[in-house]
Amino acid sequence: MRPLIAAIGIVCVAAVAGNACALVSYDEGRRTVLGIALLQDVKNPDQYYYIPPFPSVSVNANGDLEFLCLGFIDAKSNMSGGIIHFLCEFKLPDEAVKELQEALEEEVPGAEIAGAVPLLEPEGEDATSFEIISAVLSDTAEGGFTRKIISSGHAPLTPGSKAAVAAVLSPQGATLLWNTLKEPTADISVSVHAYYEAAVEGYNARVSADISTVYSHFSSVLNVQQGYTRRQLRRITDEMVRKATIKIEVTERAGLGIDTASMDAITNLITDKLVNLMFDAETGLSKLPEKEVAVEHGQIPGRKKASWFQRTFLGGSGNQQYITDNQYVMKKREDIQTNTFFIDLTKRTTIRVPVHTAGNMGGLYDSFKDDQKVFRVVNLDDPSFEMREVYFMVDNEYLAAFQDTVNFVSVSFRKQYEKSHDVTEQLMFDSRDISEGRTSKPVRYPRLGVTDSSWLNYEYRVNWSVRDRPTVTIPAGEDEWLSATDSTIALIPPFTKLTVGVEVDGTEDDFLANGVHSARVEMRWPIVGTMRSATKAALRYNDQEPRKEFIIYYDRDAAPEYRVTWYEKGGTGRQTDGWQTIASGTTEHEIFLPLPSFKEEAETEGDE
Repeated sequence: MRPLIAAIGIVCVAAVAGNACALVSYDEGRRTVLGIALLQDVKNPDQYYYIPPFPSVSVNANGDLEFLCLGFIDAKSNMSGGIIHFLCEFKLPDEAVKELQEALEEEVPGAEIAGAVPLLEPEGEDATSFEIISAVLSDTAEGGFTRKIISSGHAPLTPGSKAAVAAVLSPQGATLLWNTLKEPTADISVSVHAYYEAAVEGYNARVSADISTVYSHFSSVLNVQQGYTRRQLRRITDEMVRKATIKIEVTERAGLGIDTASMDAITNLITDKLVNLMFDAETGLSKLPEKEVAVEHGQIPGRKKASWFQRTFLGGSGNQQYITDNQYVMKKREDIQTNTFFIDLTKRTTIRVPVHTAGNMGGLYDSFKDDQKVFRVVNLDDPSFEMREVYFMVDNEYLAAFQDTVNFVSVSFRKQYEKSHDVTEQLMFDSRDISEGRTSKPVRYPRLGVTDSSWLNYEYRVNWSVRDRPTVTIPAGEDEWLSATDSTIALIPPFTKLTVGVEVDGTEDDFLANGVHSARVEMRWPIVGTMRSATKAALRYNDQEPRKEFIIYYDRDAAPEYRVTWYEKGGTGRQTDGWQTIASGTTEHEIFLPLPSFKEEAETEGDE
């Protein structure tokens, strides 16, 4: 039996991300719960985002595993080929998220899981966010297990997105892959490469100061006097205690490219002002409180005043009695003055934290070997009750065409029998099917006892609906059909995919020096026999990226054209070289544009 043509296709199914704007903290709030890394939201400390530990096979809305492995065997039970098709996602199952939420609440009351951390694809020409790691599927040499591999390279990073993987295997490849799926570690691993943005403190300065003054005054007088006896006891205590501390902590994270000179200047200014304020004894925080006046000695009356007779006839002499006065006078004052100063200067930035992980299909067969929707063996040579499945797959090179060019593609299938009713089927692929990863669909028909190889023959027609254009039928005749025997048919539209790259030979300074403001690239091309034109790229002097790239789809054997128009900076002048032709059948074309000069034209006109 001729080996089946093997192919593998991968497409990433995108969904709208609800938490695409969320930003997590790199240093603060990070914790691990049930082995899952959790990151705290920058603005809401009660919200956490989890990092998925590894990609996994997805489950549809009905709870069925989105995985299919078919093995084709002949009459001798030898493997004659196979098909594997599955969808994978990069998130935790809902049950695991619920369990994680409960465990988090036990550690942090009131906290909640907001979802998976927003992940982004790595950048760069050689960057790949999604890979299939398999010795069988990667063997693309002549006579190998897989003849062709097509990968979009996009991982299912947004919530609700999935990556679809489909492969048609040769007999040897199907045998090896089927047997590895029975082992704890299978020969299919899915690798995801991404990164998330996290806020990190690049510079932090904390200045704290405390100054306290405690002034305590106590004075008392005990006086007992009567007759010619006087007893007096005085006590005075003045106490002042001052404490002053200043603390400066500066942390600067290296390698983040933050300009900390301005932050250092602010920190130094605040520190200088604070030191002067703390140690200024005249008007600052070190100014002394006024002292309390103690109980005075003269405030207690002394001896009685001598009478006139005594002063006149006795000459004022004599020992006078004290004025009867028993008293206790006490004065107590306590002043406590405390000044506290604290300032926290922080400058944050965002960093890209890489995430590299992989998941393996090991153990899948043991769990689902009895489920015919997951693992099934089809005997291609049993004439009694054998059923055959023919898969129609949209060519992966044209998946993006369903976004702006193709409305849908439909397939009419028929299998004719001599002694039985014919089998007819209708299939259709639209943009929703492509976005959800349904890039291949099967048609099943029975053998019905046919003993020769004619039971493999079938016929089909393909209709391509192009936006704003008439439907294209292949073959074009009303009663014409395509005959085939293959188990897989690739659906290729009747037009060519052209990827165009445009790059200007010049920097921003060159633009300004030549008086050029911008350039516009227009394309016109035939699609289903009718010309279509559009502006596909605009290049400006201040563009961050000098190169632009776009894709068009044009009729086979036709020649698309482009025209570049240059616009003068600060004026209405413009230049164009007219329409330029791209050779028919071209799939990739680079347009390298030298800068014109409006200034030279202005000078020439002035000389004339």
